[in-house]
Amino acid sequence: MKNIFFLLLIFVQIKLQAQVKPETDLSLLQGIWVCTSNQDSSTASYKLVKNNDCLEFYVSNDGGSDTYDMMVGFQSFASNSAKIEWMYVDSLKENGLYYTEIIDKNDIKGDGSVRRSFCVIASYYECDGERLSINGNSALYEFSKINQLSHDILTKLYERGKKDQRNYIKEFLDINVREITTPISIIYSVPEQATANRLKKGDIVNIWEEKGDWIKVDYGVEEPAWVKKVDVQ
Repeated sequence: MKNIFFLLLIFVQIKLQAQVKPETDLSLLQGIWVCTSNQDSSTASYKLVKNNDCLEFYVSNDGGSDTYDMMVGFQSFASNSAKIEWMYVDSLKENGLYYTEIIDKNDIKGDGSVRRSFCVIASYYECDGERLSINGNSALYEFSKINQLSHDILTKLYERGKKDQRNYIKEFLDINVREITTPISIIYSVPEQATANRLKKGDIVNIWEEKGDWIKVDYGVEEPAWVKKVDVQ
């Protein structure tokens, strides 16, 4: 009889463990994500995650853009109850059972509290470091991790940052992007060896290296090149 009870207890424990949602980790979420399930083909959306900070960046075909400055993390409880009106930033952890987004960090009060209605707690979340699935408001969004933003999207993010008076690129991507300030900037394959390519005022370049009066840049082509330092802000 004891053996039957013992086996029954083991069976119940196994069933309970199978029903427990496995914990997830914030480290898998770090990096750049592009939405692959966007139903609106006129808009591309990206998620840039650095620590608990997340920038959602939207670019439309007509050239418009928008951002959401968010905070993300995990909680050990869903807190979906209608009785819970407020939650606190310090409840967000690096790992836990429930993926949570504070949609706009401007909504966070001085004491670290934010209205529950200003947060999204995912009913489904899965991330393996390469693929990301989130179901937050009755819609499933799928993302794929990418190594870097295209030069066109990077330019849009730079322009949006100027509009918002924020350096989103430095904050979230840790790269050094600057702007061409001279009317015309000659592209050099190596210092002193000019090519036929030119950049114009307002174009942006990703700085790779500085060497005397020269700067090695990525300007959206396969191979990096050089420009004169005086041409760059």
